[in-house]
Amino acid sequence: MAKETEALRKDNKRLAEEPRLKSIVLERYEEELKRYRNEAFLNEMNEGIRKYYRELIDLFKKGGTYNNFSLFEDLWIDPKARTL
Repeated sequence: MAKETEALRKDNKRLAEEPRLKSIVLERYEEELKRYRNEAFLNEMNEGIRKYYRELIDLFKKGGTYNNFSLFEDLWIDPKARTL
């Protein structure tokens, strides 16, 4: 009976720690995600990508409706060109 009680205490302690550890891991993943999302705006190598972001924002500020083809046309992007 004492061994069973000790085993249950260990399981209880482990289960009590688990949500705390998961919370820490989740927090670190969220910080990493924020860093990756902001990297495109901070990195000088992504100047071309930011150019399209700016042009896209300007288009949306003008208003109107767009479909995929009109967006490509307004941004001077070849819809057949793909980058990996």
